Amino acid sequence: MKGPRATLLMTGAAQAIGGGLLWYLRPDASGIARLTTSVMAGVLWALACSFVLSALVAPAIAGRLHAVWTRVARAIGIAITFVMFTVLFVVVLPFFLFVRLKDPLRKRLGAASYWERRKQDDDSLDRALRPY
Repeated sequence: MKGPRATLLMTGAAQAIGGGLLWYLRPDASGIARLTTSVMAGVLWALACSFVLSALVAPAIAGRLHAVWTRVARAIGIAITFVMFTVLFVVVLPFFLFVRLKDPLRKRLGAASYWERRKQDDDSLDRALRPY
């Protein structure tokens, strides 16, 4: 089996596994988190059933369903990519550039030695009784 039917079968299997994992790993706490994961698991199982049944029973519907799913998946991929790159270029890279400019490890090139003297600790009994 090749083409849209095979793709729908594989996608349906992946969605069924994802729904099962969501159902199995849902939070123990009651409330909105448990309800949300249960609803997401149900949606994934419904999609999995529709994909697998259309691929096995109605190949004509499978082609149209595959075309629609491809468009939806492409839109989801574009949105996720936009969010990921926005977080990368707006949050992560400026943070690391700032850290690199600040030089927290004092690793500037050109120093004769990177040795640092240790601060002398208090050797009194009071300090020994205070672990931190």
